[in-house]
Order: sequence, then C-alpha cells, then structure tokens
Amino acid sequence: MSGEDFVHYGWHIQAFHDFLQYLEAVPRCFVTDCEPALKSALTAFFPGIHQRLCIWHINQNVLKKAVETSWNVKNGTTDNEKL
Repeated sequence: MSGEDFVHYGWHIQAFHDFLQYLEAVPRCFVTDCEPALKSALTAFFPGIHQRLCIWHINQNVLKKAVETSWNVKNGTTDNEKL
C-alpha cells in the first residue's frame, strides 16, 4: 500500500468486503496490530465484527516496555536484582 491512512486501508478493505459478499462469507473476527486507521476502516466496513490484537504485537510491546522500564537490571536496588 502506498499509505497507512483510512483512505488507503478503506480501499483495500472495501475490496475485501465485496469479495466476501460475493462468497457469502462473514468473518467472525479480525486480528490486527493497533493501527488506528486500519481499525477504523474495518469498523466502517464490518461493523459489529470483533477486532483482536495480534499476540506477536502484544509480545513485542511487552518486550519493548521491559527493556525501557523498571525491568531493566540497571534499575535494580539489590545485588540479586542486578544479576
């Protein structure tokens, strides 16, 4: 895609929506990252369909926060915490 905004996502999701209508299929849920434009476009074309956050993205966010915050061993207060 040339951009990650509602217009670009919307075009692709509308095409996907039309294809699913042709197949007479209805998705039960969408698994995505936390991209607001993508989530908005999905809601516009598939209202009422649940959206879930991808476990890979959840794990990446946990890892990022662990490195950046209090889980960093440099912030330990005792010798055991710094090991």
